[in-house]
Amino acid sequence: MNVSLGDIVSTVRNRWLCLFATTFLFTAASLGYALLKQDKFDARLPLIVRDEGYGSLSRLGDFTSVDAMQTAQETILEVAKHPSVLRAALLDVGPAQGEVRKGGEEWPSPKFVNEFADDVSVSAPGGAQFGRTEMIYLTVKARSPQRAVALA
Repeated sequence: MNVSLGDIVSTVRNRWLCLFATTFLFTAASLGYALLKQDKFDARLPLIVRDEGYGSLSRLGDFTSVDAMQTAQETILEVAKHPSVLRAALLDVGPAQGEVRKGGEEWPSPKFVNEFADDVSVSAPGGAQFGRTEMIYLTVKARSPQRAVALA
């Protein structure tokens, strides 16, 4: 099937309202998203996991196996995302501007702590498998760079 330039021009003339409405709709949606979206900043804290802080002292710095290193890193992940650790970090840093208590509700509320857990992650450097390298990154997301660094 051949489509000529005349066919394209006549289609645009006949369907100009549909084309205009679609373009306007997507432009308005994009602008609304850009204006209303709240930015989140990352703070990455590199950590080197060594055996002298976790296991036996027979061979300083070296894990006896990859499984031992993976176990140590998984323990760090569980501790970093534990609600009591997250709550303590939030209490230490304090509420951000705009985070207020409702009525007599304690701060941080359990719901807020659970939402904050989604902003905390522990991962391996780019391309490496978690538990297979001694270096890991603790990453914390927040609405300001200073708050992300303080929470990390």
